[in-house]
Amino acid sequence: MGTGNRKVLYIDLNHWINLAKARKKGDLALEQRLETLVDSGKIVIPISAVHILEACSIFKDQQRQDLASMLRGLSRGFVLRDLESVRYIEMQSRIGNHYGIRMPQDIRPFVLAKGYLRALGEPEIDFSPWSEVDPIKSVEAEREFWGILDDEQSLDLILSEYVPKLAKESPEAKLIRFGHNNTRLAAKGKDLNEAEKDCVLEFAKEFAKLAAKVANDFKLSNELLNSNPPKHFWSKEYMASVPTVNVWSKLSLYLSRCITRDITINDLYDMGHFAVALPYCDIVVADSAMAHLLTFRKLNDSYGTVVYSSLEMCIDNL
Repeated sequence: MGTGNRKVLYIDLNHWINLAKARKKGDLALEQRLETLVDSGKIVIPISAVHILEACSIFKDQQRQDLASMLRGLSRGFVLRDLESVRYIEMQSRIGNHYGIRMPQDIRPFVLAKGYLRALGEPEIDFSPWSEVDPIKSVEAEREFWGILDDEQSLDLILSEYVPKLAKESPEAKLIRFGHNNTRLAAKGKDLNEAEKDCVLEFAKEFAKLAAKVANDFKLSNELLNSNPPKHFWSKEYMASVPTVNVWSKLSLYLSRCITRDITINDLYDMGHFAVALPYCDIVVADSAMAHLLTFRKLNDSYGTVVYSSLEMCIDNL
């Protein structure tokens, strides 16, 4: 994954919270074993936007700060880029290669980044107009901007504020449940393979918009696009070959088929970060329910990812 011989280990937030609680009690066994693995260069442990968002929703300030200390201490500033950014990179690689623009086949090195703010998306700022006015101040401003993105103390600043999750009866939560029920109704009576393929089609419009954005960013001419249109991009099979689309759609379908529960904001968080973590990390440690979902249809085998529900067992095998 562009990290030398280090394996990329992604740990779900509940395990991070357990580590922070254990430290509070003076039990440092698992934490120290992970530190040894990180210090020896065997693993890197990135966090994601979901870790940060969920940590912000912890009401007690001290608990948030204890968790921030744990996250910062073991991640060493490494993050996974957010889902939207990774989807863009996936499409950029495919569109570029389709039109003869040399792009890396393996995008995993670009999914892993340094700097906690990059987990939330990397802003695009054009400093050239500043340079025309004052070249020296432009360079200083750009240096300061990148310094903020790279600052490992930014995590403490973000988690200093309590940000509650969506209320159960909020418009957003109701919209989530509406979409969940639609997916459930659409899959009714279909076998799982057929339902999986149809679920991928929900990405068709988003997929087309993303492809158009990449083509525009590459400055591909209409003449080139018309002479070699990527027609195969719009097939179910091709869309399902894009890792984040494949994992997201399958997790969404599996959750919708569980008729005994409603989908929640936590489920959306899980789909969002595991859609990136599963295909682009070497090892994933989830809770038992999500570990089952990730292995149920052998999604882990598709990407050669080892999935655990026990952090201790994971460390033992490392």
